[in-house]
Amino acid sequence: MANNNHKNNQKNDNRGTSGTNNEYQKMLDNRSNQMNINHPEYKGAKNGK
Repeated sequence: MANNNHKNNQKNDNRGTSGTNNEYQKMLDNRSNQMNINHPEYKGAKNGK
C-alpha cells in the first residue's frame, strides 16, 4: 500500500472484505507480540500485576 493514510489504515480492519490491509495486520501482530509473556517485546501488565 503506497498511500499516506498509514494512521487511518491501522484503525481500518476492512470489515466486509475477505482480508485486512498490511498496516492493520502489522499492528495486530505487534500487539499480540507485546501481550505474549513468552515474547521478548513483552512489557508486562499496565496495572503491575
